[in-house]
Amino acid sequence: MRRGRRQSSGAGRPIPPPPWPDRRSCRTRTTPGDEIVRLTRLRKADGQIFWMDVTTLALAVLPDASAIGESLYAYLERIGKPVLRVTEKLRAIVATEELVARLGIEPGEPLLHIRRTGYTHGDQPVELTDAYCLNDFYELKK
Repeated sequence: MRRGRRQSSGAGRPIPPPPWPDRRSCRTRTTPGDEIVRLTRLRKADGQIFWMDVTTLALAVLPDASAIGESLYAYLERIGKPVLRVTEKLRAIVATEELVARLGIEPGEPLLHIRRTGYTHGDQPVELTDAYCLNDFYELKK
């Protein structure tokens, strides 16, 4: 992470569910055509966006986005579907037009993309999150 203390905040808003993308169906054991909900959360420090999460869940898991409260994982725990393990894939990407608009960055800016799948009981996938991080705020160290 970037050095120095920053005031962090987050904001979320539900996005109407599109049809489930085929490439994600195998990860969540849903079938194409199942209804989903997609949440976009922007993280800010000192008023600047430094991170965006786009989380996809089956609509059956999250029929009312206002029920989440402050924490998605706490909500999943409350409904009996706690995230017990995650897998993550990290890669560098170039900002798309959509990411440029949402993050307020320059076209072509490099970003860290993290794709996380959260698993619950029986090793069932329960959430899929795509996170986009501005590079000047994050540093990976071994």
